[in-house]
Amino acid sequence: MEDFNKLIRFEGDELSPESEVTFEQALTEISQIVEQMLMENPDLLFSYLYRLDVDEFKIKNALSPYSTEVPKLGLARLIIERQQQRIRTRKEYSRNNKS
Repeated sequence: MEDFNKLIRFEGDELSPESEVTFEQALTEISQIVEQMLMENPDLLFSYLYRLDVDEFKIKNALSPYSTEVPKLGLARLIIERQQQRIRTRKEYSRNNKS
């Protein structure tokens, strides 16, 4: 569970150079966790990706030998993008509920 918490812990709408954690820093840190999980417990990693609701087609593309990125970076990027999408959606719903 600690690995899962590390995968999803960043906050904020967008990661940018002004953020406490830049996109590149988050990508590096998460890709290291993903790499370790791919080697040691891939089933658990895929379970986490499912819980995060990362698109299965995108996961398959990230793992494809024809992908432009190594799998750990592709999966880390998907995790970050999904978390950013969840944050935007949450903000949008909270804004609509205040109206």
